Amino acid sequence: STADDCLKTFLLAAIRQYRQQKHALPQTDWKDALILFGQSLTRAKTLQETLERIAAGFVQYLPFERVALFAYSPADDSCIGMYGYQYNHQAVRKIKEHIPDIPLFQNRERNHQPIYVPDASSGFPCRYVKQFQLQSVVIAPLFLASDNMILGAAVLDQGEGKPFELASDTLTTLVKFSNFSAET
Repeated sequence: STADDCLKTFLLAAIRQYRQQKHALPQTDWKDALILFGQSLTRAKTLQETLERIAAGFVQYLPFERVALFAYSPADDSCIGMYGYQYNHQAVRKIKEHIPDIPLFQNRERNHQPIYVPDASSGFPCRYVKQFQLQSVVIAPLFLASDNMILGAAVLDQGEGKPFELASDTLTTLVKFSNFSAET
């Protein structure tokens, strides 16, 4: 009916508007978001709960839909899957990759700044691109500034097969969230 069509159109427009607002974090709001994020993390009682809260915070306060958290092992220069939020958690936990074998990190100096990858197929092993339907991703190192070391990384995206651009204010906020997560 016409009333149903109007309601459907209205609801779709409202959902679209909500998603646009969710993904547009004004720069002035990052401090409040970081405080709320920190409060959430301080309530965690276990490592697993901390990982869950870190991942949920990246999605709740930043314009991302999925997060995979990895620990860094300096002993064998590898990353180890720890937690997947909106990813297949068990599949993420099975990941262990020698970092020099990841195309993205070949011939690239490693530092503690996030890396935006517009097309994951150009920098990630094909099996992960297919398995997780990666398109655009951001790799945010979890950098512990007090000890000058990388503890791991968060791999973030906006969902299966969804390309996106990374705004400079989101990048700035992501650095703050990543560093705060590492310090927790």
